[in-house]
Formats: sequence, structure tokens, C-alpha cells
Amino acid sequence: MTYIRKPLFFIVLIFYYSAIVSAETSGADFLKIGPGSRAQGMGGAFVAVSDDATAVYYNPGGLGFIKRQEINLSRLKYLQKTSFSRLFYTRPFEKAATAGLSLYYLNSSGIPAYDNKGKSLADINTGAFAVTLGIGARLFKDIAAAGINLKFIRETLAGRGASAIAADGGILIKKDIISATGVLKNIDAWRAAAAVKNMGTKMKYFSSKESLPLIVSVGGAVELLSRDVILSLQTDFLPAGAGAVIFGAEYTFLDTVSVRAGWREKPFSAADADRGIRAGLGIKNDNMAVDYAYSPYNDIGNTHRVSLSLKFGKEYRKKRVLDNIKKHIEKGKELYHKGDFAGAAGKFRGVIEVDPAHGEAQRWLEKVKRDMSLIQHAEEIKRYLDSGEKYFNELDIVNAQNEFLTVLDFDSSNKKALEFLRKIDLIIMWVADPEASREENRKMKLIKEKAFKERDEENPDKKEAAEDLRFYFS
Repeated sequence: MTYIRKPLFFIVLIFYYSAIVSAETSGADFLKIGPGSRAQGMGGAFVAVSDDATAVYYNPGGLGFIKRQEINLSRLKYLQKTSFSRLFYTRPFEKAATAGLSLYYLNSSGIPAYDNKGKSLADINTGAFAVTLGIGARLFKDIAAAGINLKFIRETLAGRGASAIAADGGILIKKDIISATGVLKNIDAWRAAAAVKNMGTKMKYFSSKESLPLIVSVGGAVELLSRDVILSLQTDFLPAGAGAVIFGAEYTFLDTVSVRAGWREKPFSAADADRGIRAGLGIKNDNMAVDYAYSPYNDIGNTHRVSLSLKFGKEYRKKRVLDNIKKHIEKGKELYHKGDFAGAAGKFRGVIEVDPAHGEAQRWLEKVKRDMSLIQHAEEIKRYLDSGEKYFNELDIVNAQNEFLTVLDFDSSNKKALEFLRKIDLIIMWVADPEASREENRKMKLIKEKAFKERDEENPDKKEAAEDLRFYFS
């Protein structure tokens, strides 16, 4: 818990900071426009997801968990005659950190202009761009990652320009759920995150200065159904009490096609724009993805986003192999618990072909083989157990011992056979030396106590061994 409390304290600190944000009118409003067709297809509820190159914008803390090189290019046909282009790039280095770069460019043309008497003037153009450099690093035994950005912002209006320098910061906590029961059994991982964007200098337009649009985001997400489903909830806090509550969802099937939906609500604003439903689609393969997002703005108009992502580099290839191995292991376990032993064995053998030293796959394959053998010889095992118990009750120790040893030839861990063989050994020892028999019973008691103690440890192998011993010595 110690590793989780520290990142949570940072989230609470950011949440508190959002409550004292200045109510000044902001400049560089283009920084509020969220990038990435995948993220916007989920309504922008991405602060706790942030697992692609757009993490540079949504949460630089997410960069720490990205272990691949990736380029993301997006084009947005925004409202009226405004277009927005963005480029994102991530590159991992060392063992626990990833750097990110983003370039923003906005252009708006044909804006009507008037003088102070209301006389029409020639149309004017506006433009804006921003350059961001960021880095994220994993912390606290890879439970959390934190990141920071530095950015340069420039905006022009009617031939005049204003510039600013700003910083972003964020943290993301990610925890896999190894095993769960009840409602939680289909949850694979949970995430919690917070980010603050655009902390920086003011921009001077003509004679006035305006602050940057400070945005504080707090959110959480869960991954479900073998990570094919992501559900995300986020709250954004902006100056003057403005903000939004956002829900997003993504479902990926066949590891190729993704369907997304989102909902934005602005409880502190009466404006109808930038609220309501969002939707998106995506198609991907091992190293490329194409995404589309649709965002209606009621009477103002609709926006369409298209993004292209490319993933490459040896870090990405290694991650793909490890991810595929993990999926095969999880699928093999699922098939095993459903009773499909042949299918499970195939999954575990596939992992061993790729990684012959994979201990988990080897252990599961042995377990599957053993259970398949037990099913094939179940009737024979039962016959020998019944026969051995009959001989034992008749005190025919020799034949009883032979029957139970035959059972162990089929199933070396058969608890009933092992229990009777222990009793037979004690009988033989008592006949040969009663004093030694009492000493052996004392040793057995000590072993039993040790087994119960190991049962409570986290190591599943020790726990399983302890359960076996508990049955064996009961």
C-alpha cells in the first residue's frame, strides 16, 4: 500500500489545486482542443488511459508505461474554416523512461473583420502552433508513472503575435488484477490518473495579457474481458468554474477492429456546444492503426477527425511478443477451467515453442497432461483405490500397499492413496519399533504445523503444497 499512497497524494494535490484556479479569461484556446481520433471517439476521457503517443497531451505520466516508438498523425477539420494538424512521437530509452514530442498547428482563414464604426474590412487569417517536449518515468516498482512536459506556444491574429512558455504534469497508477471473484472476476486491470496542463506565462495580445487555459483532469479506468473493453470516467476542471464530466468506452474485437463511444456533460455551463455524444471507429494490425472520430456541436456544426499511428522499433517488437505470450497463457488458463484440456495444452505448447524456458507455461502444461491422464484412467484409479481400502480394512497390509502404489503410478499426487500409504508406513513402523513410531508421529505434527503456516503466504506454490499436506496429515 505504501507504493500506492504516494501517487494518490499527488492526485489529491492536483484536485485541490484545481479548486483555486484563477477565473481570468484565457488565451490560446486552441490548447483546449483534444487531439487523437481514438481519444476523442471516447469523448476525450483519456487521462487514465494514455497508452499511446497522445499521452503527451492527455497525461505525460502515461509516457512512462509506453515501451515502443510510435508516431501519431492527426488531421481535424474543425468548425467553420478552421483546420488543426498534430504530430506526436514517443521513444523509450533506458529501462524505465520514455520521451515524447508533439507539434500542433492550427489555421483559420476568412474571418470577417470590422473597424470600430462597424465598417467591413478585408478578411483576416489566424494561426497558432505549439511545440511540446515531455518525459515520463515508471515509479514505485512500476505501479505508477509520472511525467512532465515543457512547451512553447505561439498565436497570431491579424499580423500580431503572442507567445508563452508552459508546463504540464501528470501521474498514472496502473494495477493488474491477477485473480478476483464475484463482480470483479472479469476485471483485468484498473487505472487512476490526474494531470494539470498549461501552467505558464501569460500571452500579451495588443495591450492586454491573458492567462493560458489551465486544465486539471482527474479520472479512472478499468480494463475488462481479457482487456478487450476499456471503460473510462474523467472530470475536467477549467477556469471560471467551467469543466466537464466525461464517460468513454472502447471495445476491440479480433484484436483488429475497435468501436468507441463517449459522452460529455458540462454541469457548470448552460452552453450546448461541446457536450453530448461522441463516436469513433478504428482498424489496426501489429504496427499500424487508422482511427476516426465524430463530434457533433449542435447548431455550430460537426467535426471529423482522422488519425494514423505507426509503431516500430525493437522495443515494440519485444513488447508484442511478450503481450502475445501473456494472451496465450491467459487463454490457456481459461480453456483449462472450462475443461478444454486439449485446447489449453495447445496454448501452453505454443508459448514454450517461442520461449522454451517459460516456467509458467511448463507448469501449466504438466498440470494439463496430468489431468488428461487422470480422466483417461479414472475408472482404473477408482478400482485400485477401492481395492486397496478393502485390503487395508482387512489388515492385508501387503496387498493394500501394492494397490495404492499402483494408483500413484497413474497419479503421483493422489491424496487418498498417499494418506493410506502413510497409515501403512506407521503400522509397519509401530510393529517394528513402537518408540520410533511415537517419534515419527511427533515429527508429522511439526510438519503439519509448518504447512498451515505456509498456507497463509502469498506464494501460490507454497499455498498449494500446504493444502496438500493439510489433507495428507488430517
